[in-house]
Amino acid sequence: ADRVDLAVDALQQQLLAEIAASEFRTIRRLADTMGVDYHTLTRHINGRAPLKMSRLYEILELLGVGVGEFFTSVEARERRSLRRSA
Repeated sequence: ADRVDLAVDALQQQLLAEIAASEFRTIRRLADTMGVDYHTLTRHINGRAPLKMSRLYEILELLGVGVGEFFTSVEARERRSLRRSA
């Protein structure tokens, strides 16, 4: 996998982890709270459709996760993946 793929994968994994650790627990409950279609939100989170930064920020706000904190976690996750793939 190239560096961009690892970064995108790290972002998706971190977002799923944040959702699981939140009061929502699942994408379905998060989607219901946001008033968006579950299947659409799942496609965005799983990388099968583009995730707009505005939607990501909206999700992080609902999860109570700061943007800086989130991307710091994504970067750490990406570094671990890079070490494993080396």
